Amino acid sequence: MSHILNKKILIIFLTVGLLSALLVIIPLIGRAATLKAQDTVFLSSDQVVDGNLIVTANIVEIQGTVHGDVIAFANSLTISGSVFGDVIALGNNVRINGRVDGNVRVAASTLQIDSEVGKNVSAAAGTILLTKQSKINWSLWALAGTLQQRGEVRGDLEAKTGRAIIGGAVKGTVNLTVKEAPPVISKEASLFGDFNYRSPGEAVIDQDAKIIGQVNYLPLLTAKPGFWRQPNFTVALLAKFLSLFAWWASGLFLVALVGHRLDKITHLMITKPWRSLFTGFVYVIFLPVLFIILAGTLIGLPAALIGAAIFFIVLYLSQLFTGLTIGQELLHLITRRRKKPKALWSMVVGLLIYRLVTLIPIVGEMIFILATLWGFGAWLIVTKRFVTKAAK
Repeated sequence: MSHILNKKILIIFLTVGLLSALLVIIPLIGRAATLKAQDTVFLSSDQVVDGNLIVTANIVEIQGTVHGDVIAFANSLTISGSVFGDVIALGNNVRINGRVDGNVRVAASTLQIDSEVGKNVSAAAGTILLTKQSKINWSLWALAGTLQQRGEVRGDLEAKTGRAIIGGAVKGTVNLTVKEAPPVISKEASLFGDFNYRSPGEAVIDQDAKIIGQVNYLPLLTAKPGFWRQPNFTVALLAKFLSLFAWWASGLFLVALVGHRLDKITHLMITKPWRSLFTGFVYVIFLPVLFIILAGTLIGLPAALIGAAIFFIVLYLSQLFTGLTIGQELLHLITRRRKKPKALWSMVVGLLIYRLVTLIPIVGEMIFILATLWGFGAWLIVTKRFVTKAAK
């Protein structure tokens, strides 16, 4: 178990790998896609794209119509036309002042929305500005340095920010965590649900602001309820165990398929844990960057998409490798037999222990990261050896 307690960092890169697979590959399945990769991409008002539009450029401006999703990697992205699907964007400055029928998922330095979004908005940005003209028909989830909401949100608003100004209408519940200063509720604000917030001080609420629900304030430094008394703990625990059964099924299938080859991976994880960790850490940083670079060219884009898919799958399997290793070592210590325990039972026991440990707040998250790096690095080393041997 000592191998698991020595690792660090990386949730950002793990998230990048997951988002690369889920948000890029899934929307392409079963639909035509128009691919553009150049310094400037301009879709004029009279142009129509039937299907998904995938763009990689310094400047992207969409004034036309897209009957599908827009997936953009750009320094500057402006959408003033109509998008009948989702908008998925990674960039510096993103501005949406045209129609979007689906969801908006953005990671940017600055995000500004001046128009109507048909579904949800999920955003991580330094500054998020929702102007008076903005309208989000479902909910808003935001992670930002500064959040200014002056439009309308017809669902819930949930945000973690450094500073927050609410000056628009929110039909659902508002849940805020504001770290740098108390949130400001201006006189134009209309909150129809409860207003729950955590901040260093009580919110600055204008006397003309309209709040129909309850206002619940919890100081930022106040300790949270005990772990076992969290309101949603039972639901979360049930979800964890359902996920565990899915893991068991995946693990048992893996054992049945290539059980004899897993011995090399688990052996390396035990005998050379530091090398496995270091390799996993380096490649988890390097590979997403490589995929982004490849995605910038038409020739390399298919390879980037396939690589991102494999990357995500192996990251998932890496936790299974860790569970198998833990189970083998534990059963070996308990039984004290020279013969290695059966992979089937090792997988069941190891994944159960691993899943229970990851339930622990903070520590569990760290172990999740380290376990993924540990297994991923070992898989890379074994795969490299296999490929090198086959090439000779």
